[in-house]
Formats: sequence, structure tokens, C-alpha cells
Amino acid sequence: MIYILFSDLSIGTIKSICNCGKCKERGQVEIFIDELNGEYKDCIKFSDLFDKREVIAISENLEALKEMQPIINNSGNTVAIFLQQKLLEE
Repeated sequence: MIYILFSDLSIGTIKSICNCGKCKERGQVEIFIDELNGEYKDCIKFSDLFDKREVIAISENLEALKEMQPIINNSGNTVAIFLQQKLLEE
């Protein structure tokens, strides 16, 4: 399972990825996100995964993201920018 830490410090999971005809026309898949309790949260474009205003971190480790929440909340956007850069390096 892949977890996403959003800029509002909420955590969701990737439920599915759409690559329908309209997505292909736009040249970008849509990613459907659920809350941790399984309820629908959002649908984002692939490019939103790399927008620090939307997504702070992505991980297969839920505990790692939960540990980041208070650090980011106390440190502000500087940590978010650092984490986004690290994500793009991998």
C-alpha cells in the first residue's frame, strides 16, 4: 500500500489509478485517494504528487509519515520543501 502525506497533514492511501481515454488525452493519469478508514478523500492528477502545496511525502511506511506530521507542523514549509526534494532524488 502507498501512503500520501498531504500539505494539510492528513494521510491518505492510493486506491486506484485511472488511465482512461480522457486521462490519455490530457496526458496525465488521475489518482484516487482514500482516507485511512477507506472512505473517499480526493482525486488528484499525477503532477499533484510533485506539487509541495499539495503533497509533502509519499511512502510505503505509514508509521514514517505519522512521525513526520508533528515535525512538519512545528517546522513549517521548510521541511516540506526538503522532503519534496528528497522524494524527487529517489
